[in-house]
Amino acid sequence: MNDRALQHIIAKARDAKHGGVGVLSTGEKLAAALVLNRPDWLAEMNYTLAEARHRSCAWPM
Repeated sequence: MNDRALQHIIAKARDAKHGGVGVLSTGEKLAAALVLNRPDWLAEMNYTLAEARHRSCAWPM
C-alpha cells in the first residue's frame, strides 16, 4: 500500500470516528470499521471480520 492510500484510509477513519460512516463508500466504511475496531459497524453492513479483511486486500498498493 502506498503512502497516499494509507493517508486516505486514515483520513476516512478519522472522519467516521467524528461523524459516522453515512457518506463513505462501502470500502471506506469497511476500512474505517477495521481501523477503529468497530465490529458493530461491520455487523450493520452484514460483513464479517474475515469478509472485510478479504475485501481490504483489494485496496491499491
